[in-house]
Amino acid sequence: MAKDKPKPSVTIAQEPLSNALAAVSRVAAHVVLSPVVGAMLHIRAAKNEVWLSARNDDTFMRRRLDAKTTGEFELLLPCKLLADFTRELNGDIEIAAASTSAEITCYPQKATVLGVDPKQAPEFPDIGTEPIAIEGDTLAWYINHVYIAADAKAAESGRPILSGLHLQIGDGSLLLSGADSYCLAHQAAQQPGELNAVLPVKTLQLIADEVPGATVEIRLSPKGDMVSFRFGDNEIISRVIEGTFPDVKRLLPKEHMVKVSVDSQDFLKALKAVAPVTAGDANYVTMRLDHGELSLSVDDRDYASASGKVQCYTDDPDTGFAICINPKFLRNGASRLEGKVTFGFTGPQTVMSLAYEADPDLTFLIMPIARPPADITC
Repeated sequence: MAKDKPKPSVTIAQEPLSNALAAVSRVAAHVVLSPVVGAMLHIRAAKNEVWLSARNDDTFMRRRLDAKTTGEFELLLPCKLLADFTRELNGDIEIAAASTSAEITCYPQKATVLGVDPKQAPEFPDIGTEPIAIEGDTLAWYINHVYIAADAKAAESGRPILSGLHLQIGDGSLLLSGADSYCLAHQAAQQPGELNAVLPVKTLQLIADEVPGATVEIRLSPKGDMVSFRFGDNEIISRVIEGTFPDVKRLLPKEHMVKVSVDSQDFLKALKAVAPVTAGDANYVTMRLDHGELSLSVDDRDYASASGKVQCYTDDPDTGFAICINPKFLRNGASRLEGKVTFGFTGPQTVMSLAYEADPDLTFLIMPIARPPADITC
């Protein structure tokens, strides 16, 4: 009696497989145009290596792992199920492939996972243009300090361009900007190359988590509709958001009426003390400079009031001002970096800038909240 032909399989250590699945699952977890295929993990094994890939509406991601293979195969399996099952195993894991299913064995555990036809897997884009190299630590730093300004709900309000971050590389510099209707974050640095694209925040947050310690090669597709980030055995491809991003350089104040410097931690403590009052109708904090003293106050006439002072240094003690700011944006701006933060004021109803001693190339802008004149009189 003829023996059954052995199934093609791959054997791989649990830890690298589990780590790879955890990263790729973040892509598969988001809502996609094709939920069945989008929630799946594409596995391609051959020649002692395995490629794991997934996609959603905005992002493609794949990772290569060293493995021991017997034959060649492709599978399309539920990504989260596979990640959850392998996370608790201990030892080498064998994945034996059938046409649309897999037997997963890690003695004494064993499971059969059903998938779909691997021919339904979307083709992973191949972007072979000239790369721009940047250190992963630098890229992650920029993303983590700018993404907070992007408007996560901008697409729902008909402004999808503000749901992303604007990545510009040119004239020897890199600029990364995020903005909504009330705040803006802008990071500049020296960087050779040419690129101009607005990319989804969630994709860039994934990149920021994955790239530290690696050198990243950035490529723009010939059509300009996708940007690839390659690092080590990984590649993440992001779609480009169509539209025109606000001209950040035009929004940056060229001069200020007065500047006030504070310690970021002292300022955040004072803000935290008055913030509970903003839970009422008065969803703003009044910053007031009077004879060299900086104060924060909230006055909800139907709820409560609170105030406090912050030790500060001003370049013009004789100039006073008062400005009403959303406490969320104020907290986000002041908490970007530790150390000295300098507020630049141009007027009670114009943009306020935040500059940071720890990183002079990072700028945060906040638009004030319009209040009756009585609320902003010094």
